[in-house]
Amino acid sequence: MKSNTAAFFAETYGSDMPRITFISSPNRDARGSIIPDVIAQAKPKDFTVRRLLRQAEREGAELFFAPVPMSGEGMPSEAQAKDAAVIWADVDQDFTDEQWALIERLDATVNESGGVGRHHVFVPLDVPHPPHVIKELNQALRVALDGDAKQNPASFLRVPGSFNRKGEPVLCRTVRLSSSRQTLPSVRQALRTDASSASEYQRASVAVEDAVSAAETFRKYAGKTAPGLGGMSPRRLLDKANGRFAEGNYDGRHKLASGLTKDLLRIGLSQGEALGVLLECDAATDKWTPAQIAADVARVYSKEVPHQPDGGAESRGLSTSAGVSAEPGVTSADDGGDDVLTDAEDDMESAVSRMMAELLDSSAMDTQEDPEPLIDSWLFVDTVARIVGPPGSMKSFIAIDMSAHVGMGMPWRGNDVKKGPVIYLLAEGSKGAKKRKQAWEKHHRRRMENVLFLGRAIQVLGDEWDVFVEVCKRVKPVLVVLDTQSRITAGSDENSNDSTAFNRVDDIRKVTGACVFVVHHPPKDGKGGRGGSVWIGGLDTELWVEKKGKVATGDCIVTLENEKQKDEADGLKLQFSPKVIDLGVDEKGKRRTSVVLVNPDVGAIAASELSTIERVFRAIRDAQVPPTATEISKAVGIKNVRNYLGDLEKAGKIEAVGSPKRYKPA
Repeated sequence: MKSNTAAFFAETYGSDMPRITFISSPNRDARGSIIPDVIAQAKPKDFTVRRLLRQAEREGAELFFAPVPMSGEGMPSEAQAKDAAVIWADVDQDFTDEQWALIERLDATVNESGGVGRHHVFVPLDVPHPPHVIKELNQALRVALDGDAKQNPASFLRVPGSFNRKGEPVLCRTVRLSSSRQTLPSVRQALRTDASSASEYQRASVAVEDAVSAAETFRKYAGKTAPGLGGMSPRRLLDKANGRFAEGNYDGRHKLASGLTKDLLRIGLSQGEALGVLLECDAATDKWTPAQIAADVARVYSKEVPHQPDGGAESRGLSTSAGVSAEPGVTSADDGGDDVLTDAEDDMESAVSRMMAELLDSSAMDTQEDPEPLIDSWLFVDTVARIVGPPGSMKSFIAIDMSAHVGMGMPWRGNDVKKGPVIYLLAEGSKGAKKRKQAWEKHHRRRMENVLFLGRAIQVLGDEWDVFVEVCKRVKPVLVVLDTQSRITAGSDENSNDSTAFNRVDDIRKVTGACVFVVHHPPKDGKGGRGGSVWIGGLDTELWVEKKGKVATGDCIVTLENEKQKDEADGLKLQFSPKVIDLGVDEKGKRRTSVVLVNPDVGAIAASELSTIERVFRAIRDAQVPPTATEISKAVGIKNVRNYLGDLEKAGKIEAVGSPKRYKPA
């Protein structure tokens, strides 16, 4: 077992081993997900891995590693990923004959990650490559092997020699060990789909991967030009095109980009060399994806004839798009034959090529990224979400609490978050927000950092909204809170299905990729957001808040429920108790207070099940040895106590340990 493990790391990482992160998980949560804990960041040498395996075996823990070295301490993240010399895929099925042939062609390592039919596949590379290259190759390998979505550089993979304890413990072991390291071109060649059967998207994506860097092209063609280009080399043509785009001195971004492509073709650049230059052309990259740019370059090269030394540019009427002609516009005339395209036809043809490059077949769809959580299971980046509740239901307290945790990268109620800047638009209640912030800081004993507040209403239908969108674009937040919807949509008919207001809010998402989180009220006697259906139809997420009891009497419970989740499971619930925080006195000697939301007391979780909850908790508290769920059921005389255990865990009163799970007071 140990020599198998040592051989795996030696062959995967070679003699010059990087420091990688090892993660232990002695427990799983109520949903069966691991609860990770970083236990070491070290070079995976034999003695190090043997020590970690012994430690995991003693603790009954599962042992993982992040295959990419990280630049910082703590839990691995994509932002911290460094260059790596290995790609991988997680495959939960048996391999077909064709897939096994690919594994042998790549000389890949195969680990069984939890019994027959569960595999981790590794392909060692000859030199390290940047994280984005590793991720792209992981996606291609995953598609080829019908794998799961674990192409992220911060993935957790099982250490061979450890045990998968999700069910009955199963030893993870290496069943095929690589003996060579692959070059980047050889891997790309092996993973490339057959061009004759590939979709437009796949062909364009392959072209992007094979594009020659602009720097390399500039060195190769330094000083080279073609007749009619005013002596301009490829570098000068690109600089000229980018200058014209920046000045607005052009007649359509497509004409500028495709004309530059024609000029590069005239000099004699290959299609791959021209694409590398166009990937640095501002007129193209400002609007189109690399695959779309590749499709447009391919269209130009398929229609144009490369420059021949015996014919000048003028004799064929080719474009001088980079601006070398005397006229300010860009000409796009061809050779004057019957197949010459007018400007409008050429624009349409280019647009069709770009849209064709956006069409995805089933294999290409598999390479698309899954929704990225902002707060795991609750909010996601690049979405529009809304939290709805009656006045006084404490929805703004929840929004501020979420904002603080995201801004500071702190798990929210046990759920992982994506750390990043937050913009909070206080369109109402800005004075009260000051006390809420101070109460949060006092309770958590830290400053609320990375959260920016704007304390006035900005109307979505007003001119200043464009300024706000630009501010968001420059700050690059991961979360933008708009509190409240009614205060930023003055002048619009809330009950109409005019989508203008929603589209203006969605503009923030488009320019930032953030989660735009709107605070809203329900109708007087109903549940869900007030107003027309255009909002609920456009939302990715909608949360419902309800408060029962009074803060002053100590019986207040706030319930948050996930009512709508477009791409994930809905119906999740959390409960909170407001805790009064003393903020001292003001200048007049008057006591200042606010509240924060904390986990509720056991006795307040659900009044209708009070005695049952108490009995379950006491059975755990009074046991000499942490009991299992079955033992707890027998102690309290209830057939199924798992729901009560889940509530107690969410309330922070108990925790699960070991396998099988045993429960003890937190």
